[in-house]
Amino acid sequence: MRNASGEMSPGVERCLGPAPMVSCRGRCLGSVILVDDVRMPTRRRRIATTLPELLIVLAVVAIALGALLVASRRGGIQRDAAALARAVTSARWLAVSMGVPSALVMHDGAVHLVSSAPPRCDLTPSGEPHWVPSRPLSLHWPAAGLVFGAHGRPLRCDGSAVGNATITLSARDGSRAAVIVASLGRVRWEPR
Repeated sequence: MRNASGEMSPGVERCLGPAPMVSCRGRCLGSVILVDDVRMPTRRRRIATTLPELLIVLAVVAIALGALLVASRRGGIQRDAAALARAVTSARWLAVSMGVPSALVMHDGAVHLVSSAPPRCDLTPSGEPHWVPSRPLSLHWPAAGLVFGAHGRPLRCDGSAVGNATITLSARDGSRAAVIVASLGRVRWEPR
């Protein structure tokens, strides 16, 4: 139905379908539909659909930040322990591949690799260190030293066998980790 100005009166539309973005319920009478309920999208409805999306995004961001925080906390001492374990493993591999005992010697807070035919730990290292900590650490090195024989098993500096050799790393914040060399040469690290 049209009003005096020729416009469609509210609640009446043509049967060709509702206007875009309008949902309506009604009945069709010929070429005119009588509309019982017209629902236009409102600002409140648009906000209501974006609020759950916003909450989901915030939850994903919070989980990602939490994972990064956990990774960064455990990173310091444990990264150093893993790096030292790799350095000890590479020293063992060098001793086996070259057929010459390799001694790991502490000097000025760094670990140096010294290869000598009779295993010796009293040599002053020269050249680049084999491992350097990424932050100030306190290292508790095995008292008898650590040498890998040509067979790949750990030895003391005097050449005698080692049961298990433990290298303990301690940071200023109280975090600790250990690198453990088993009697057969297996190297692993663990947090303490």
